[in-house]
Amino acid sequence: MPNYGEKSYWDLRYSLQDDELFDWLEDYNSLKPILMQILKPEHQIMNLGCGNSELSEKLYEDGFTKITNIDISDRVIEKMKNRNRQTDMSFQVMDAMNMTFANNTFDIIIDKSTIDAILCGENAFLNVAKMLFEGLQFNFMFKIVQRVLVDGGIYIAITYGEPNTRQDHFDRKFLHFDVSVQLMEKEVFWQEGEEINKHKLQHFIYFCRKKPHVYEQILEVYYDSLLQLEQIDEEQSEEQDLLEQWFEQYKIKSNTDITFEQFVQKLQNDPNYELVLKELGYF
Repeated sequence: MPNYGEKSYWDLRYSLQDDELFDWLEDYNSLKPILMQILKPEHQIMNLGCGNSELSEKLYEDGFTKITNIDISDRVIEKMKNRNRQTDMSFQVMDAMNMTFANNTFDIIIDKSTIDAILCGENAFLNVAKMLFEGLQFNFMFKIVQRVLVDGGIYIAITYGEPNTRQDHFDRKFLHFDVSVQLMEKEVFWQEGEEINKHKLQHFIYFCRKKPHVYEQILEVYYDSLLQLEQIDEEQSEEQDLLEQWFEQYKIKSNTDITFEQFVQKLQNDPNYELVLKELGYF
């Protein structure tokens, strides 16, 4: 099975496809009735893992012009940039697990099977977490998505993954999404000799709306963990070790000599909590 999580696979694939377009799972016509209920012309839209899909081109033709396309493959970005040079869409080579956009940049992020590709690669669950969260050692994928979305912004994931294989990725402790899912279903027919066969094809769309005041909620959870440290029994070494690692991380990054108690006090009193979280590696 190809390693869909590797850049080298996609570079080779796109180098062999010339100027072809290809849409995974669903084409624009099938998605349009759903997207039209959500998108507004003034929205800042990201096509996450754009590949050589026609999705952005069709959206642009329909009046949604503020589109940023990213993909890990420089080959496909160069091709799509040349193909769309008459538009003002942005095409950037960027890893979904290491996006460099500012906080609160996008109203809508559309992911058409990028999550599937990452889940087919090595360290799949870790990488999905990294894309969606970007920060804690065990929550990497989705935080970036959460960070660059505005409050109330929506991450739209189109995937073949059923809820029992995808929902956990959106429900991680440090993610703050309201999640709903829609089933897309169609019958596919093919002929073998004189026999006509049919198969029911199912895809799923996850709508993840970013809750407001996300970082206040993250901080509250973190404060609670810190303040409970004294109550942790020494036998519960795993949780204690994790908290102490965060404290040591802060000392190293801030280059200050500080006690654990002072560290907790600093977090509680520092109004610039986003900077503190950034120092801790949260975003």
